[in-house]
Amino acid sequence: MSKSAIDTYNLFKAKPGSQRIAKAHCLAGIIKYARMRRAKNILELGIGIGTIPFALKLAKENGEISHEFNYCGTEKNQFCVDAFRKNIPGYENFINHFTELAQIPSARLFDLMIVDGKDGGLRQILNLLARRGVIIVEGGRNPQLKSIRETAEAAGRKCLRSSEIVFSAGHFGGYSVHFFDPNLFDYLAHFRNR
Repeated sequence: MSKSAIDTYNLFKAKPGSQRIAKAHCLAGIIKYARMRRAKNILELGIGIGTIPFALKLAKENGEISHEFNYCGTEKNQFCVDAFRKNIPGYENFINHFTELAQIPSARLFDLMIVDGKDGGLRQILNLLARRGVIIVEGGRNPQLKSIRETAEAAGRKCLRSSEIVFSAGHFGGYSVHFFDPNLFDYLAHFRNR
């Protein structure tokens, strides 16, 4: 498992507001897909207290991710905004923060999206998703999973869903990966994770 993911989880689990942070296994999966897909533009819906951007930044610093990428995220809860600004040193040079999805310029396309909260514009995310983009949904967020599935069906976009769940001591957590317009490598990743 990713050292950056474990270190981030261990650091953030004791912080105020940590009740719903992504677990180490999910953080490792996000780092893995950011690296594998060489995601240049990453969007997180629901920055929360900053666990995921911190993990991605740390993974870049530790060499687990070697390419450059832009990180955008939405968060409107003021407690969370104050928390991620405190929890991520140099956040202003790393996070492009928007209070809601509707504020993101429609011309911007994202290779990797992370759904780690709820946003009123969730049904609009495919407008911002690059061809062959990937959406990762942290934990068991059934309303968000349903919204993504329905939105993909309505748009006529092929979507392959793969889930990873771990129950080992200290590393419980899960996430779903949605491959849009999948190719052979995506199908192989899907079957490898079953």
